Amino acid sequence: MHLQVGRYGSPGRPRMTTSTGHSPRHLDAGDLRALVDSAQRLAGLRAPDVLSARAADRVRHMLDGPLVCVTTLEDRALVVRAATGSRTPQVAALRIPVGRGIGGWAVEQEAVISVADYGREAATRDFVGVMVDAEGIRGAAGVPLYASGRPIGALFAGRRRPGTLGDREVGVLVETAGFLGPMLAAALDGERRAETARLEERRRLATELHDRVVPRLFAIGAAAQGALPSVAADAEAAGRAIRELLRALGPVPAERELPLAVRAAIAAAGVRAELFVLGAPVAVDEPVLHVLCAVAGEALLNAAKHANGATVLVTLAYGADDLELVVQDDGPGLPAELVASGDGLRRGLVAWEAGARVDTTRSGRRFGLASLGRRVAALAGELRVGPNEDGGVTVRATVPLREAAPCRP
Repeated sequence: MHLQVGRYGSPGRPRMTTSTGHSPRHLDAGDLRALVDSAQRLAGLRAPDVLSARAADRVRHMLDGPLVCVTTLEDRALVVRAATGSRTPQVAALRIPVGRGIGGWAVEQEAVISVADYGREAATRDFVGVMVDAEGIRGAAGVPLYASGRPIGALFAGRRRPGTLGDREVGVLVETAGFLGPMLAAALDGERRAETARLEERRRLATELHDRVVPRLFAIGAAAQGALPSVAADAEAAGRAIRELLRALGPVPAERELPLAVRAAIAAAGVRAELFVLGAPVAVDEPVLHVLCAVAGEALLNAAKHANGATVLVTLAYGADDLELVVQDDGPGLPAELVASGDGLRRGLVAWEAGARVDTTRSGRRFGLASLGRRVAALAGELRVGPNEDGGVTVRATVPLREAAPCRP
């Protein structure tokens, strides 16, 4: 027989039993002292990869130079955390499904697996190219790592000559696994907790930037539009930088960027406004995002300035071929001097198209819509401003959609 299978523990008892024939009696006083020293040295390590590497080094030293791997269980597969004594980098890149390879077999059986010739086992067939051809492994053994009564990984040792590992060698693996399993589980838990804390802090910073900084930049940019074009451009550039930082802190799905940016514009304007999103949100190009945000910000600030106390409705409507932003209020309507302007005015409705010229700065009121109209037209879109049935003003920007992907639930 070239295969030995024996249980060394059971759920709740991640220790070796005598049923396998491998027990501490196969270890001499020097081995026991070395194991105690290993446990003491490893106990203070908190990084899973460092702990795994040090444990693998200690086992390899005690077993006089075989290949030793420490693996952890992730999504029903063993991932190599550390490999010492390997000849190639391929071992460290292995991902071993439960039930395959020596380690995966040991985890599935919750038992010590020891083979005389690695290449002769059906369970190891997928890894012969790396373990036998590249590494020269013949005899090998795997021992599950336990924590809280469940397997969390495996400890593997392979040597470059045929024959099963002896009782002493397997005993070293089993005893090391007995204390390494709980230590590694604690390190993994600490790593997860630290990552969770980092993500929470990133989310907090992202929320702070989104709720406080972005609205201020919208307000500055909108206020400077027309009168201080350089300031408006700087505010827009700063807004882009903040959006990039938000993506780095906590990736925002591309299809959510425009609705979130419009919400920020609503917060910046300080008006009572509700946002409605119609259709399936899609990702939009950066120029479309910037222009529509600018239109929303300008329309909202105009509503706050000229229709104070009015109710404002903002709608993003995603169609099959185009995207429409509508900002409407129930305030006093368009200023008389704007309605009186003849250039581009059709029955009280101002429409900007390529080449159109509209004067929107009469009587000291600067709406900033003319420049926005040109920017919308540059995207092959249209910006229209006019009265609505409630007596207020409706600003409507329509742009074509290009290569946008629908939001998936």
